[in-house]
Amino acid sequence: MKPLPAILLDCDIRAMEGVVAPLGRRGIPLIGLSAKPDCPAFHSRYLTKRMASPTAADEDAFVNFLLQMEDKGVVFPSDDLAAMVLARHRGILEAAGHRLNVPAEDILRIGFDKWRCHQAAERIGIPVPATCLIEDPEAIEDAAASVGYPLVIKPTTLAGGNYARVRTPEELRPGLARMRQVAARPEFRARRPQFIVQEWLDYAMDDIWCVETVYNQEGGPVGFLSVRKFRTVIYPDGTYGSRVYAGESLVNAPLERLTETLLTRIGWRGFAHLDWIYSRRRDQYYLTEINPRLPGFSALPWKARFDMAYYYYADLAGLPIEPPRPRHLLYFEVLRYPGDLSSALSTIARGQYGLGQFLSSYARVLTSGKRFAIDYLDWRDPGMTWANLKSIVRTLLAELRGLLLPAEMLRRGLAAACRRRLQK
Repeated sequence: MKPLPAILLDCDIRAMEGVVAPLGRRGIPLIGLSAKPDCPAFHSRYLTKRMASPTAADEDAFVNFLLQMEDKGVVFPSDDLAAMVLARHRGILEAAGHRLNVPAEDILRIGFDKWRCHQAAERIGIPVPATCLIEDPEAIEDAAASVGYPLVIKPTTLAGGNYARVRTPEELRPGLARMRQVAARPEFRARRPQFIVQEWLDYAMDDIWCVETVYNQEGGPVGFLSVRKFRTVIYPDGTYGSRVYAGESLVNAPLERLTETLLTRIGWRGFAHLDWIYSRRRDQYYLTEINPRLPGFSALPWKARFDMAYYYYADLAGLPIEPPRPRHLLYFEVLRYPGDLSSALSTIARGQYGLGQFLSSYARVLTSGKRFAIDYLDWRDPGMTWANLKSIVRTLLAELRGLLLPAEMLRRGLAAACRRRLQK
């Protein structure tokens, strides 16, 4: 019998790039959708069909496109918003012949919304930072006082890395204004975020953890994979983003037990990517958010023998799943731009990171004899690899032009001023 196709939404997103090879190498037909028809994934040898499609932000057009597709198959949610739209329209999509596994909409909102996530985790007994909803922006000082300084301000429905660190009361309202500007961007408007204040937990960069899992249609976990970050985005103000520029996969039993307790109690289904922070002072892991999707570094779980994409597909296609046996793997985004190399050089130049720390991590890789993966590099898929490299070069050149243009404009302005003086 012909295998069901896998329908990959928003193939321009890195999370979807990383599952093309693991699914394609198993002989699963792949239909790639994207609003950006020249995305690197569309150059993969494994895609059997490529289709220009609306995004989930245009909800009606997005759902109608899926309903009118000639081929029906296993639908892979690409990001938080796509998962929410799929959950909202799951009934009609399944009636049309598609198969998908996402949490029910009310459960999904627990992961999608950081305030609801905080409330649910606190009820279950999962450690979370002290948090307060900003119900009235004019009374933000009261919310901040309940949490204490320093703190962070976060939009409730935006992915990790979008927050403002606030050290003093004077920084409070400017911090909220910055987050409102972020939430007002066109790509985020459909998420309609509220805002929370949350206590700032002091932690080092390698105290940032993720746990990856897939829950089947019956509500049981296929398994778990823990990921510890070595390096991530460091912003000029010293706060951290959510990228895994360098990290490792391993087994962290206490953290995985917390993850299983939380997701099982709330009735989770499908993909889950959970972010955690370890407080050394308190010797405790703290949940920061649940995401109903594959991680941006989705190639890492696959290369660590935790093939999340296949587990999701096999469960919906009725295929057997062998118990996962994840392995330790070091992971680097050194070839991407922005990626490990470019980000590290920037943070070293700002004095936020040591050159010795950076070099020692690569020395450890080369001398440890352990397996490592470079994202994205796959010589068995030269089309997608080459398209990624071209995209990286284009991005780099565009940024260089952006840096050089003001200098060139200044040079021309000074030259013109000198000519005018000489003419006088």
